[in-house]
Amino acid sequence: MVLLATISFLIGFLIAFGLMIFYLFFSTDSASNQDRMMQMKSIGKNGQPEHHASRHINPSLSVENRLPKESDEQIAEREQLWEASTVIRNALYQYVIHHGQMPKQLTKLTEAQPNNFLTAIPSNPINHSNQVATDYVSQSAGWIYHPQPVASEQPSKIKQLVEKALIPRVSEEMAIDFEPLRLVISKAAHQLLLVSGDVVLDRYPVALGENDTTPIGEFSIEKKLVMPNRDYYSATNNPYGTRALALSDPTFAIHGTNQPEKIGTDVSNGCIRMTNQAIEALYAKVSLHTPVEIVQEQPSLSTSVKSHTEATAMLYDHTAYSKEEDRSTFYSWAR
Repeated sequence: MVLLATISFLIGFLIAFGLMIFYLFFSTDSASNQDRMMQMKSIGKNGQPEHHASRHINPSLSVENRLPKESDEQIAEREQLWEASTVIRNALYQYVIHHGQMPKQLTKLTEAQPNNFLTAIPSNPINHSNQVATDYVSQSAGWIYHPQPVASEQPSKIKQLVEKALIPRVSEEMAIDFEPLRLVISKAAHQLLLVSGDVVLDRYPVALGENDTTPIGEFSIEKKLVMPNRDYYSATNNPYGTRALALSDPTFAIHGTNQPEKIGTDVSNGCIRMTNQAIEALYAKVSLHTPVEIVQEQPSLSTSVKSHTEATAMLYDHTAYSKEEDRSTFYSWAR
């Protein structure tokens, strides 16, 4: 009888213990348990993120990647996460290409002109933070950065290292596709496209050179300038507007204008003009050394990210910082 009682007690104890474990880890009514499970999947030893993922973010796959009960707002948020990640990674990629190593701190990308790859690190749209940490322990961080040793000059290898080095701090496993940014300017369409791979992030109307003076070819952004020639023109009368992206051909630049009504026409001496609002938005996203392609016809690109202009714009810092000015030089591009 004593043996049977003991066995019954043990069986009852094991059943109760099993129910408790089930409740703690599998109950769908407990948001905190769900969060804990996400953290367990995403964080490895010593607070470091695991380098495997259950979901991929690629803007061309938004419909296919829709999760059960996922709203349009959540899809938009994922697209914004992809874009902000791409902007930082592109600056990091260009830094590695030109310096042969990754910076110890990501703030190296936001130094004063002429080393201003970016004005500021954009915010993570999930937690609205642009702070950078080295692990998931920091609850306030928007990004996790682990500098990687660079042993190859091959762009494909560097791209893989950049993907590994910079990830957003999110509560689920994600692999975010990365292709470096480039600008494509179509003379026939009077459009400037911000492109990653075959995905168009932004489209802007532009003014070009009269008498076909805007050259066709491949260039890169060699200087980023806030308020060029500000000591010679008032803010409203500056022919170069509020921002300028000087090209590798020093005759030309992509810049703002004091004649926004002429956007969409052939009116300059070869430069690419944008409205001041448009150049400020573009300036916050493209880094030094980003390639620029000027072509005749509009390129065929398969995918465009949906427009979430207001929400996306809030992720970037559009402030005109004096550290990005060059008041020692008078610029005379072919405006």
